Amino acid sequence: MFQLLTENRQITGVVVARSGRLHAISAKAVILAGGGLGGLYQHNINSSDITGSTHFLAAKAGAALINLEFNQFIPGFLSHPYKTVFREGTLRYCTGLIDSDGRDVLKNHQHCLDIRETHGPFTSSYDSKYFDFALTAAKGGCTIRYSPDITNDARQYVQDYMSWLRTEHQIDITKDNIVIAPFYHAANGGIAVNHQCETQVAGLFACGEAAGGIHGANRLGGMATGSCLVFGHLAALSACRHVVHISQPLLSHAQIREEIKSTYTCCDVWTNHHVCASPLLPDSIIDEIRRLMWMHGNVSRKEDDLLNSIREIDSMAIALNRNDYPHTDDFFRAIQFVDLSRAMLIAMLNRRESRGSHYREDYPALDTSFSSRRIMVEMAEKLCCSTIHRTAATHSNTN
Repeated sequence: MFQLLTENRQITGVVVARSGRLHAISAKAVILAGGGLGGLYQHNINSSDITGSTHFLAAKAGAALINLEFNQFIPGFLSHPYKTVFREGTLRYCTGLIDSDGRDVLKNHQHCLDIRETHGPFTSSYDSKYFDFALTAAKGGCTIRYSPDITNDARQYVQDYMSWLRTEHQIDITKDNIVIAPFYHAANGGIAVNHQCETQVAGLFACGEAAGGIHGANRLGGMATGSCLVFGHLAALSACRHVVHISQPLLSHAQIREEIKSTYTCCDVWTNHHVCASPLLPDSIIDEIRRLMWMHGNVSRKEDDLLNSIREIDSMAIALNRNDYPHTDDFFRAIQFVDLSRAMLIAMLNRRESRGSHYREDYPALDTSFSSRRIMVEMAEKLCCSTIHRTAATHSNTN
């Protein structure tokens, strides 16, 4: 799906790609349930199709994105088997985190392991955060060392974990190198919805991890299933109620042609107004954005890094090669990565405090003035890509 079609902030249809061509389809309501934002990060636990595409389409159509600074990070395997979720329940036996220079980055923070063992995602709310800080400081990941005593642990899930590594991957947890690093896991924020899963665009609904505002700054486990089942059900009910009252005619052939033309026009805006001597291919932009997000939008953040990342992304957007890739999936995907990464970085930049899953190295304390403040990011123009001036963060007070 390339675009949501609207008229007077009301959904009228969608533009989709099929057999290499774009097609417009009439619709009275659309439910977005495309998952979170993991694909924007170099290392993530999500499948490759989870890239925030529904967030991008919703924002283009006029919906707001909310709580984008709150995201879950969990330790994962950089070494074989790559992308394996690390078992925090083994941390009582951890004897060190060794970086690429052979230093134990955890040696002054062994005290945090007992509480870090009790939850998966990072949070700045507990002293367990020092484990994640140590892990993040080593940009290339850390080799975790275990005491041989772990083999005597009677807990079934620990035994199953060791057995699986041993039988499936020939890894002995007490002897072999396991390199771990913070992996992006899940989005607590997303498309702004109310309790009926309605967005600011009539006929547009969102649920599951695509929806924002359901979770707060922390989500330490157990609530993702509820957000899918409960709000998925609510979204379906709301969409059914909505379409009953909409007497919307099908799109005519002339309208379909115009809508598809407008989708392509998004590309022409860039082609006509931006010229770069050294154009970048879409794939190279996507790869660099994923690296920037993992480096600077990870567990620990600070203003200079966030600002510099936004500037780099702006430069890449201007340098995007539009001559050879004007109307391809790769082009649209690169534009999507530009907008969503900027939106997330802007939200992180605007929350100048540390709260739950959001930690600012330059603002390490909780600030009560942010307690009832939620950060929303919106596009000011319905174009494929926003510039530094088009995407704005606003604060709103909520109960």
